[in-house]
Amino acid sequence: MARGTSFDFAYSGLTSDGFVRSWGTDQQSFFGSMSWYGKRTLIKLLTIIGNQKTGIAWNGAYPDQLDADPTFNSAGMYDMDGRTMYYDNETDNYWQRHYQLYVSHLLNDRWSLKGAFDVMHGGGYYEQYMTAGSGYVPAPFAYLSDVVFQKRMDNYTYTGNAAVNYTGSKLTFSLGDNFIYYDGLQYGDVIWYRDTAMSYNLPYRWYENKSAKLDNSVYAKATYDFSDNLNAYADLQLRMVNYRIHGNSDDVLAGTARDGEFDFTNKYLFFNPKLGVNYRIDDHQRTYFVAGVNSREPVRFDIMSAYANNDTIKPETMLDLELGYQIAHSRWAFNANLYAMLYRDQMTPNGDVLTGYALMENVDKSYRLGIELEGGYKFTDWFRMDANLTLSMNKVLDLTYFVFETGDTVQTAVTGTTDLALSPSVVGAAIATFIPCRNAKLQLIGKYVGKQYADNTSRECYAIDPYFLLNVKASYTWHLRGTNEIEAQLVVNNVLNHNYRLHAWAGDWVDDFTTPGTNYYIHDRTWLQQPGINFMGRVIYRF
Repeated sequence: MARGTSFDFAYSGLTSDGFVRSWGTDQQSFFGSMSWYGKRTLIKLLTIIGNQKTGIAWNGAYPDQLDADPTFNSAGMYDMDGRTMYYDNETDNYWQRHYQLYVSHLLNDRWSLKGAFDVMHGGGYYEQYMTAGSGYVPAPFAYLSDVVFQKRMDNYTYTGNAAVNYTGSKLTFSLGDNFIYYDGLQYGDVIWYRDTAMSYNLPYRWYENKSAKLDNSVYAKATYDFSDNLNAYADLQLRMVNYRIHGNSDDVLAGTARDGEFDFTNKYLFFNPKLGVNYRIDDHQRTYFVAGVNSREPVRFDIMSAYANNDTIKPETMLDLELGYQIAHSRWAFNANLYAMLYRDQMTPNGDVLTGYALMENVDKSYRLGIELEGGYKFTDWFRMDANLTLSMNKVLDLTYFVFETGDTVQTAVTGTTDLALSPSVVGAAIATFIPCRNAKLQLIGKYVGKQYADNTSRECYAIDPYFLLNVKASYTWHLRGTNEIEAQLVVNNVLNHNYRLHAWAGDWVDDFTTPGTNYYIHDRTWLQQPGINFMGRVIYRF
């Protein structure tokens, strides 16, 4: 190993006005590292700093609103004496700091030790204007006054990993431990209210809760070469998760769910084994088979949403089976992968969102079966084609749901096999790359996404139409002294100016306001209008 010290730095910035009203974004990030190389030891110190400020656009909009104005965004909209006004500081703000240490040491030619530690501190808030009676105004202001509130978070995450590794002539293996400890505070403050008759001190704290999560994994990985053409590997993981959330939430104090304090505590124990076999047919071809079990627990958003609705959400378990084939030559390559994912208690989107996050629900039995195809061909030194295609069936078994038309007073229960939410059965892409001259590149990029559904019921009222996009990317690179270079990029998205909308949220509601005491069932959903032809420019400096 060469000895010495090296430094690496990177900066990235992105600024955009966005497409819909008041959605603009401003993102900045910095990466820096210092590495020291000894005879047998490597030490790295890294820091990653990021800040972002974006507008709020997760509300979506109804079709008639988007037909009248494709850039319509209801965030911050309120009525002032019959005039539509907008609160211009509806923003989502977040920052994050990572401080990392990596150490590796070669004990000898076969044995090595590796360790890593990361401290992350993050925080932020989003700010919104809510009108009285909207159902989202916190107590004691609900139905009485317009408010501006900030929902804030402040969190620390500590991550560590230690492993011993062995590399032999036929056998390689690793034994290690990985732990993650998360400590988070979430709270909400009302920072302004309209009703001057009220006398609450500002900021007014209306909820506060704390989350703590300890995630520890003990793992063993091994690969054994039976011959030059055949090897097998095993990856065994025992994962233990302790989870606690205590305090109160915005929903709890607003009176729209349970009232009072809550204390969620749970422990999860997962065993995730994975086994695989690789066979090299010849210098150009190989085939493989993989089988594994993977389990995961629900995240904080899903736990709190389920709790607020007097429900629980369970962890999911998946059996993954894959069979693949790869072939590669100097001018062309092709890969095929058959997969079967068999779930128990899969966590899948239910159609609703919370601050842009797709909320989950459990479905008892479900599966994903499909084939992934990928290939490329280099016709000449200045032109090549690459493409990929996924064909799949993504189903929920024996799901009971309700069927009705908007305005009906009676709904019918149906049990059957349905499509998993947000899971198109056809997804494909193709890229044509031209190199007209040295250092220049032109790419035509096409992407197709097939029909899908907003929830797990396969009802046509929640269908999302398929769409196709064609983008163009052009770049030119200037090589400077040493390894320094500057690359300029121009990207034209949606060059065919395709008018399409994607899912925002969907749900079934009961309306008893029109005629009190009479229930009218309603299919309700909103959309996110996507931009037509749009442009983006980038300048990248590498050193």
